[in-house]
Amino acid sequence: MELLGLKRGLRDLEFNNIQVQDLVTDRHVMIKSNKKKDIPEINHYFDVCHIAKGISRKLENAAKKRGAGQIRPWIKGIVNHTYWVAASSGDNNQLKLDKWRSISNHIINVHNHDSEIFPEYEHGELEPRDWMQQGLDVFHSVVNHFAPKSTHFFYTPMLARLCVAALHYNENGTRKQSMTKEVKVAGMLPKGKKGTGMYCKT
Repeated sequence: MELLGLKRGLRDLEFNNIQVQDLVTDRHVMIKSNKKKDIPEINHYFDVCHIAKGISRKLENAAKKRGAGQIRPWIKGIVNHTYWVAASSGDNNQLKLDKWRSISNHIINVHNHDSEIFPEYEHGELEPRDWMQQGLDVFHSVVNHFAPKSTHFFYTPMLARLCVAALHYNENGTRKQSMTKEVKVAGMLPKGKKGTGMYCKT
């Protein structure tokens, strides 16, 4: 229905000699596909309100998980950050991307970024707050390795596995990634893609 409504709306506007240059929609897959195929001359933007609501919902769900309560105080700030990125970046897509990625540094009290066009935030000194701790999700991944959620463990074996996970993380958490000419770690595979954690670029 969304796609049909869009087509009819654009047709009526064209019938009344109104030329559409910019189109703002939600992230409907069929609309996105149709825009690229049938009306590539129109600039297509996503409504930041829908994006912000989706981010807020996902963060709220994540904050409900055990041990993830520290996420909740940051939800409003992250949503506001989403609006700020959209309002302050114009049509510079790389700037939007770099500004959005910077939030992962900001919440751990790091305000300089590996970006040529957005190297640091423009705000001054910030008041004390409950900064998040870097590496929390990495530790949870280590725990899942030694104690997968798909397997049931009694208390004593589970405690032992958690201790081994903590020892493993503390021993290796500060080690630098090995780099060679043949293999270079390029990033992380998202859990939704059923990755093993890292993918290699050769």
